[in-house]
Amino acid sequence: MATEVLMPKLGLTMEEGSVNSWLKKEGEAVQEGEPLMEIMTDKAAVEVESPASGVLRKIIVPEGETVPLATVIAVITDPDEALPAKYAQAPAKPAEPAAAHAEKLAAPVRRRGERIKASPAAKRVAREQGLAEEELGQVPGTGPGGRITEQDVLDYVAAKAAKPSEAPAVDVEDVLVPVKGIRKVMAERMVESVKNAPQFSIAMEVDMKETVALRTRLIANEEVLGVRISYTDILAFMVGRALEEHPQINARWEGAQIRQLAGINVGIAVGAEGGLVVPVVKAINRKRLVDVAKEIKELSKKAQAGKLSPDELQGGTFTISNLGMFGVDRFTAIINPPESAILAVGQMKEQPVVVDGQVVVRPTMWISLTGDHRVLEGVQAARFLGRVKELLENPLLALA
Repeated sequence: MATEVLMPKLGLTMEEGSVNSWLKKEGEAVQEGEPLMEIMTDKAAVEVESPASGVLRKIIVPEGETVPLATVIAVITDPDEALPAKYAQAPAKPAEPAAAHAEKLAAPVRRRGERIKASPAAKRVAREQGLAEEELGQVPGTGPGGRITEQDVLDYVAAKAAKPSEAPAVDVEDVLVPVKGIRKVMAERMVESVKNAPQFSIAMEVDMKETVALRTRLIANEEVLGVRISYTDILAFMVGRALEEHPQINARWEGAQIRQLAGINVGIAVGAEGGLVVPVVKAINRKRLVDVAKEIKELSKKAQAGKLSPDELQGGTFTISNLGMFGVDRFTAIINPPESAILAVGQMKEQPVVVDGQVVVRPTMWISLTGDHRVLEGVQAARFLGRVKELLENPLLALA
């Protein structure tokens, strides 16, 4: 008995999906439960198992094509079973657009060698104006039977002279990039964020001297720790501790009330090939720095490979977006809904600063917090950002 393979629903927000790759070819045997295809959802690429055993008799949706949920994308049959007739028919060729058809009918056709109907006076004026015979044939004729008159040639030459000269044609075309999958959902969510949440931003400059010293000591013990700890790892760890102390930041707007969330789950924005993804470190406030670093490394690898699971992308309560590695000094990020705040991190660089009345050179970094004004007040946001700054300037406070 034939089994229809449907586009599955792999996430709460998923409404459509695309086949990233088929792991089996038409005519190959498949076993129920073995990987059959890789589906690109609105957040990640996910391997999907075969719903039945038999032969992958027909692939209906090719790789790269996007279809709504529950669409039949393939058919599996028993080894000795033929493909059902309704799936054997080739798709009908799309009808030619009416406009294009009408254009073809209206296009003038002149056979090679066909005599040009023009009066002697018209031919004489054409020669005087330097019109070749082929160009004379392009002059609209107003005489009997479409005959070209002397005045027709004069009008044509006048119109040609008045027409601005055209630049040489360049053989280039616009590029249309389909917006689907991760990028489509990202675009929709950012519009939703700006439309629904009144957003404000505040920023502080952080003296990173002590954090740099801490990371230097941690890297010296990289073999013992089993991971190379980055500044992003340290920052995420500090943010988790600060959120624990400021629960009003770890909250979201729900209708006419504010929900303060019990779990502290920090998302780390990662630029992947298909768009921006935000893998989430769950319960980050309960984890050691080394464990946070290992988890972020693993999530980042999966994000770049498009292998994040739906669970690894869900449940975030706060997001960190770091563009410092691209030389960005300072920027304002858009809140990742339904969260109420996001932290934007710029590059760290050495700057002259005044310490105890003396000008010294210190590594500094800008951090900016964007908040939902329905949930947060400016004072609450400032206190939270100030605590993150304090922990980065005195990292032993978070490790004590």
